[in-house]
Amino acid sequence: MSIRLQDYQEVAGPGVIEELRVLAGRVAGRRMQHINSTPVGGGVAEILTRLVPLIRELGLEATWDVIKGDQAFFSVTKAFHNALHGKPEEITEQVRRKVRRLNDVAAARGQSLAQMALAWVLRGGRVSSVVIGASKPGQIDDCVGALEKPDFSPEDLAKIDEVVNG
Repeated sequence: MSIRLQDYQEVAGPGVIEELRVLAGRVAGRRMQHINSTPVGGGVAEILTRLVPLIRELGLEATWDVIKGDQAFFSVTKAFHNALHGKPEEITEQVRRKVRRLNDVAAARGQSLAQMALAWVLRGGRVSSVVIGASKPGQIDDCVGALEKPDFSPEDLAKIDEVVNG
């Protein structure tokens, strides 16, 4: 069963559906990359199952990938998720070690950790833009610096994989 935008018209109203079409026209040619940790069973997966086809129906390129990692990786991402939603979380020494090691990889590349993370997300051309959070002009400048060294050597990728999954 395929859900279409018109299926929401009775609830949302025709004006909302038309507004979505207009907004989609403003970003035509852009890609939207969705990343989460599970293809089924979670709230994000349930949303993306319906959202990605609707975005495509609006004429935009939308992809959805499931990130891979070990249990420790998912424990860290879940802790960050919970902390962003106000739950007190403790960052373990193991996580601190991983962040320090990733910071070392970034420094060897001549980048901040934030710059390397943005370059990693943008690599390969599958994602054309990322949403960043910045409250100071210097943070935006730092993020733009990711574009100065967007490519990763096989050695860099191996080091990052070893830190994240090793």
